[in-house]
Parts: sequence; structure tokens; C-alpha cells
Amino acid sequence: MLCPCRTATIRIHALSLSDGHEMMNGPATIAATVNGEGVDSLEDGTLRFDALQQIQRPGLALANGSVYVGFGSHGDGGLWHGWLLAYDVSNLQRQTAVLNTSPDGYGASIWQSGRAPAIDRDGNLYVATGNGDVDGMRNFGESVLKLSGSDLSIQEVYTPDDWRSLNDTDWDVGSTGVILLPGTNEALLGGKSGNLYLVDGWMTDQSGPAGNSGITGLQVSANEMFDFAAWETTGGATVYVLEPWNSLKALQVVNGQVDPNPLSEFTPAAASLYAGIAVSANGDAQGSGIVWVTTGNYDVSGVPGTLHALDASDLSVELWNSDMVPDRDTLGWFAKFVSPMVVNGRVYVATFSNALVIYGLLNGSQPDEGVPQITSVVSGASYLGGAVAPGEVVAIFGSNLGPPQSAGAQLDSDGNVNTYLDETQVFFDGVSAPLLYVSSTQIVAVVPFGVAGPSTQVVVLENGEVSNQITAPVAAATPALFSADGTGGDQGAILNQDGTANSFVAPATPGSIVSLYSTGIGQTNPAGLDAQIASDSDPAMPLLPVSVSIANLPAEVVRAGPAPGIVEGIFQIQVRVPEAVPIGIDYIVLRVGQYSSPSTVWVYIQ
Repeated sequence: MLCPCRTATIRIHALSLSDGHEMMNGPATIAATVNGEGVDSLEDGTLRFDALQQIQRPGLALANGSVYVGFGSHGDGGLWHGWLLAYDVSNLQRQTAVLNTSPDGYGASIWQSGRAPAIDRDGNLYVATGNGDVDGMRNFGESVLKLSGSDLSIQEVYTPDDWRSLNDTDWDVGSTGVILLPGTNEALLGGKSGNLYLVDGWMTDQSGPAGNSGITGLQVSANEMFDFAAWETTGGATVYVLEPWNSLKALQVVNGQVDPNPLSEFTPAAASLYAGIAVSANGDAQGSGIVWVTTGNYDVSGVPGTLHALDASDLSVELWNSDMVPDRDTLGWFAKFVSPMVVNGRVYVATFSNALVIYGLLNGSQPDEGVPQITSVVSGASYLGGAVAPGEVVAIFGSNLGPPQSAGAQLDSDGNVNTYLDETQVFFDGVSAPLLYVSSTQIVAVVPFGVAGPSTQVVVLENGEVSNQITAPVAAATPALFSADGTGGDQGAILNQDGTANSFVAPATPGSIVSLYSTGIGQTNPAGLDAQIASDSDPAMPLLPVSVSIANLPAEVVRAGPAPGIVEGIFQIQVRVPEAVPIGIDYIVLRVGQYSSPSTVWVYIQ
């Protein structure tokens, strides 16, 4: 969890699956210190974990009575290292081991595109690192490491012979993480160079000081590699690799070598830079394997990704995909560095729609085809669920909600936003809401200003068919800030004082005025008018007091009112950037009365 300031705190939690309460003496704040002489070491010759510089990209690993947490960097910015920390699973306050992969240098992130450390039958861990210093003694950039599960001491090191050129071109060896092939002593990993590396002889009982043996890779992709999967059968191992913007390939491992000639290929309809790949099967039984692949464009907000199910023995055979029945099976916004997880006959996929999508075999009665079904009502800015407020922009998710082809807001003859769009309407307690966007799976609407607590009934009418009724709690305010990419977090939708969009190339300065855009502010005085476009002279003011903090510092609110030229319900909050605000990324919190926005949106200051 990052706090909205230039310092950061990361905590590890153990949460009950039944009700979410904290367990195992958690949470624990991530902290660590090692001896080191790197560029960011302290005068006493120690190096401390800096939560602001590190990101917990790898998945967690659970083994040996410990939970292992890995860290890499935010891209290649700042002074970063690779860290791996172990905590007692029965008491998170007890840290049991720490590894820093570059204590006398810099870099060597453990990021692995989200893959957790691999673990062998003896409890040893395997991780791969990115670009950074290499000396074979204490700095292990561009390497794959075998670690003791008890104390994270390095048992073996493998570093490609061409690590210097990999460093120079930012071709991280560790971009895919490590896979151990069952029933063998072989490990696989892939790099951003497009090379696939096979390391033999690791899962043996040999012990001794860490060594450094060179390995060479096989070029299997003309582009970068971020994920892969493997399936071990009686005929040997098959590796599934996506070449970005191209095909998913099945490559066979024969006699300790990867055959570069594909057994089969699958080319998705939409080219994808990133993909999540997983295999499910009935052990090594031929004909039982399914390769699950997510594809999509993570740069385009609001465009669903696709989950594909392919025959693992012949990738050209697509068994199913989530676009075949989009109203029922749509995946949601594609998330990079996320692989499908297959457990107990279900496939779990995390998305940038702030939803975990679960697929399984259909059984029992299904909703009538064509009848709209509402599944959730969330903030149209943060995409978090909860109460709704008068005038709030909300996103409604479900199936058969609107037309097959999406449509945007339209104005009526009076210049107001239509409440009827492509034969679609949304009602809050029987009052028709202004519609900003409609599609078969999502509607963006503005809650009527007349909605009052404690709850409201939400219904969709689409082409004469009435949806199920959803009950949503009502609050006086549910503030949230819009993000630039529409995902609910990261760079805010913010204008600098000169009218440019705030960004890394167009930062704001301390003391300048920036314009934030928000919703969920609640009722105004005079009362808000449904569907009306706000003017520059709109006199409406929020009923509840509005305050803003940037980097945990109070920011002067210059103006808080309806955003000119936009439908009422979207507010423009103009604030003066505090003079003492730190340079760089600074998180913003908007408070309306007793209600606060999520601290997920930031402004860039220079």
C-alpha cells in the first residue's frame, strides 16, 4: 500500500478468506537492511530497503513455512535493487531471511513479469534478475539464482556469456521468471532479448559455494518475452511462448535442447505485446491439455481483452474464447503481467476493470438470452464499488445492457444529455439518468441529483427488456478523481495552469494552479440539474466542504464547481500546488465533508 506522499510504506497482510480480517499477527511493514557499498548505501556501510524505489511485481511464494516477497524497480528509474524477503507464515512480524541481489552496486531487479519464484522438491527457490551490476561475488544482474529456502543464501548462479550486451540494451534475462520442468533437473527462463534459456543439472543434491557458469540462449522470438508456460508429458516437455505482435508457438524440449521448429502455432486475431499463459491438464495424459492465453492491448482503456482456450497438442485448434458469447463471457480490460490461474475446474483472470473474472463449466439455469443483467454498479472514476451519491458518474457492468455497437453521449434538442440512447435507459428509483456511454456490457450514467438515501433501486431498460433490480446504498458524497487513462489510478486527468495536460513531459510547478476532475461530490447549491451542460458562469457550489491534499500537504482550493462544458455531476477542482511539495510523483486525496477519495491518482511536479 502506497501512501500519498514522497515516502512510501509497503505492508504484507494475511487475510481471512471468510471475512477479510487480519490474521497471522499481520499486517507487517516491509523493511530490511543489508551490508553493502552501493551508490545509495549509508555512511555506516549498510543498504536499506526503500519502498519508494521498489515495486512488488513478482507473485508471492509460499513454502518452507515462509512467505517470500520479491521486489524490482519502477522501470529503470532511480536507484533500485532486487530484493527477496521471507516472513514466518504463522507470525508476519518475524522476518526470517533477506536477499539483496546488488548490495555493492545497483540494479538486478527481481520482477519476472509477475511470476512468483519457482520452488523445487527440496524447498530451494529460483529467481531471475534484470539489468544491473555483475561481479559474480555479491552483485548478480542478468542472472538466474538458486537460493536456499531457509536463509536465501545463494547456492548457484548462472549468467549468460553476453550479459554485458544484454545490460547495454536493457534486455533483462529475468523477464519471464523461471519454470522447473517436472521429472527433470532442467529449468527454463526467457529474456527480453527473445532468447529462451535451458539450464540443466540444477535440481541435484550438490552443495557448496555459489559458482558462475555461462549459459547461452536460443533465439525463439524476434521481440521481447514476458511470459511462457510448459507442459511435461511422457513424450517430453513442450514450451509455449508468445512472440509479441505475432504467434503463440509450441516448442519441444528434446534431449536437453529446445527445438526451434514449432510443433504448432496460434495467431490471435488482435496482436498483443503482452500475454498471460497457463496450462491445465490431467497430469501428463495426452489429449487433456489446454493452453489458456489472455491477449489484448493494455494501452487502450475500455477495450476488453480476450481469454483463449487452445488444444495444448495443437495450438491451431481453438476450443473456446471469451468473445464467442461476449454478453456472457467478456473478460474486461486486459491487464499485463497477469497469467490465468486454473484451480478446481475454474479459470481465474485478474483485469484492469478492477474485477477478478472467473470461468467454469455452465450448469443449471441461465439468464434468458437477450434479457439485460446488472452485475455491479461502481464509481465511474475510481471503478470501486460501494455507495452512490447524487450526481455521481457511475459505471454499470453486466450483460445485454445495451447495443452490440457501443455509443457515446448525445444531446437533445435543448442541448442536454439524452437519457435515452440506442434504445437503452437507466432508472434510479424510477428516474431516468443521463447516459454518457452504452454498450452490451457497460453503461456510464449520471445518478440523478434527486436520489436520496438510504438506498436506491437501479434498473436497465434495453430494447423493451427490463433487467434485474440492483439495490445501491446512497451516501451524501463518494468523491473520486478521474485518471488520465480511465482505469481509476496512476496519472490523474489534470490540467496545468497553462492548459496543458499534466504528465512527465508537462509537469506542474510548486505554487501553480492545477485543475482536477472529479465526481461523487454530492448535492450542490443551487441544486444540480440532471443532464444539463455546465457553463463557465455556473453558480452551483458543493453543499459539503471540499479540501485537497497533495503529497499529504494541504492544497489551497481556488474553485470547486461543475466542470465547464461538461455534464453536471463532473466537477472541476482548481487547487494551488503547495510550495513545499516534493518533486516527482505526488498522490492526491480529495475530501468532501467526511468522505475521502482513494489515494490512487497522482500529479507530476517538477
